[in-house]
Amino acid sequence: MRGRPSCFSILPLVGVYGGSVGFLGTRIRRGALFRFEIRSLDDELSVVIRDCLESCVCRGLVRWSVGCVKLLSYDMRVVSPRSLLSGVESYVGCRSFSVVFFTPTCFRVKPFGVKVRRTRYLILPDPISLLSGLYRVWNAYFSPKIGEDYIKWLHYYSVVVAGVDNLRSLRVYEYEGDRRKKYDVGFVGSVRYSFVEDTYDKMMAFYTYLLLKFGEYSNVGRNRSSGFGVIKLIVPLSEFNKERGEDNRY
Repeated sequence: MRGRPSCFSILPLVGVYGGSVGFLGTRIRRGALFRFEIRSLDDELSVVIRDCLESCVCRGLVRWSVGCVKLLSYDMRVVSPRSLLSGVESYVGCRSFSVVFFTPTCFRVKPFGVKVRRTRYLILPDPISLLSGLYRVWNAYFSPKIGEDYIKWLHYYSVVVAGVDNLRSLRVYEYEGDRRKKYDVGFVGSVRYSFVEDTYDKMMAFYTYLLLKFGEYSNVGRNRSSGFGVIKLIVPLSEFNKERGEDNRY
């Protein structure tokens, strides 16, 4: 369906690099072991992916870009929304949280009140772009739907950036052989967000945490199907203790 968010996302190649496990760069040495994940939001697509992986195992070597890879094994799991979002209720009441952006992230934005010929891209951790994008993906594939009042609440700047750590922009190049073909840009780093006191609402906070936990599975922003926008939600322990009225000095 035109205009519908992508029904799958990719966790980029993970392997051993420099003595530690992490996302691999643009080149992979011959014989290296790595893994990747395809995360589907559509049952029919999941079946197609399964059949394709089974075929790859049977064929042995598979052509991949300018080289060949051997698929040694694959694992397929069905993840229910309930298990995916387990524990979200316990976050409600925590007034701040952090999001770690592991892979380059970028948002597609539309100028307000004017038509433009070219798409605009935002390379900043804007909470409205982050959460409204997840809202569209959630409502496209899951029920119950989140109401439009959530978007209205977001535009009151009810969630704001409270701090950043090691935030920087990166270019990701696409290669054709050894030649750089084109590139994309995104930001990575850790961003701390806070709920604004005068518009705080527990149900809206619940939706915010629900969407961010969902975003750990779906990725965020544009190019989710290319491995962009891999995130992790972090709610500080001190926020849990504060909500429960515990002394967190130790």
